[in-house]
Amino acid sequence: MPSKLGLYNDALRAIGDLRLSSLTEDTEARYVLDDAWDDAVEFMFSEGLWNFATKTQLITADAGQPPIPGFSFTFDKPLNWVRTITISANSLFTEEAMYRDEGDRIYSNWEELYIRFISKEKAVDDQIPNWPPTFAKAVAAYLAMECAERLSGSGSKAEALMAQYKDILASAKNKDALDQSKMIFKPGAWLRSMRGSSVPRDRGPLSGY
Repeated sequence: MPSKLGLYNDALRAIGDLRLSSLTEDTEARYVLDDAWDDAVEFMFSEGLWNFATKTQLITADAGQPPIPGFSFTFDKPLNWVRTITISANSLFTEEAMYRDEGDRIYSNWEELYIRFISKEKAVDDQIPNWPPTFAKAVAAYLAMECAERLSGSGSKAEALMAQYKDILASAKNKDALDQSKMIFKPGAWLRSMRGSSVPRDRGPLSGY
């Protein structure tokens, strides 16, 4: 399973630097990686609609905050919000809610909203073992790209690692999308016949969320 030390060493391996034996090792490489870590993780959480970091939450209007023109209610974004996936007027996300996402607030004419969003709850160090391996590899590749010039002194090395990072990120997003598709399915012929019809009817997706 992924670990912070493992990600650091994956990044150093890509750069061509020596491995760390611990996260407290007194070396330039460890200090450079430490300096880049928080921003790198926050950036990577914002880079995709990651299933493992997705959260659904009911939010209610803040009566103490004035709305903007065209909308009746103001909402604070949820704690640990990174980016919005979708917002609905009901918990099944079958009813569209008109809204505007501005700064740290959301505006709508509904008094309650259901929001699906990327949360940084799992960005903390003790959650790293729960990260999907493909996402962890993308984080390591991004760290390598960000730290390469400082550790190797080579701008061309950083450019080469940028191309590698983009490939690894694309692979991680594709794998994440495939995992999502497995959670959504339509009824087969036998189930449709039990409903009294052999003609497929679109009843909407059945989701694991």
